[in-house]
Formats: sequence, structure tokens, C-alpha cells
Amino acid sequence: MPICPLCNRPMLPDRVISLAGIQEKEVSWRCERDDVHVGAVHPVQISHLKIGREEDAAGRRTRIIKLEMEGAELLVFRQGLEPSNRREATDA
Repeated sequence: MPICPLCNRPMLPDRVISLAGIQEKEVSWRCERDDVHVGAVHPVQISHLKIGREEDAAGRRTRIIKLEMEGAELLVFRQGLEPSNRREATDA
């Protein structure tokens, strides 16, 4: 169970999957206090992920605040951005 990097509390499971040979595996977690979400991804994706990168995920604007390896999985910590905290994108 990941620890929230902002409040240092254990994060609650947000999504659990079951597949052949894998039963009730936690694959994402959340901290409601700090609006932080963690998702487990394949480590090969680390080359595409940078701390501070902002992106739209599930209709929300988020910022990557931490990357952490846990076993064979890469945990990506994203914090939701308030509308007033968004960095406006400009087309150049």
C-alpha cells in the first residue's frame, strides 16, 4: 500500500482487478485528503513520464509529483490540479 508523499499516510485502494491467476490485485490508490492518485504501470513507461508533467486523465487535469518502483511495477503519483493552479497551455 503506497504512502501519500504529501501527508505521509497510507493510501486507500481505488481499483482492484481480478484476472486468470490474479485475484483482487490492487492497481490504483488514492488520498482524498490531498487529492493524490497512484496508478501502477509497466516500468518501461518510465521514459515517457517526468515529474512535474501535467496531463488530462479521466477528464481531470493532473500533475505527476512522484515516480516510485515497487517490485516490478512503477507507481505514478498524480495530484489533481485546481482550476486556479492550472498552467495554461499556449499554442506556439
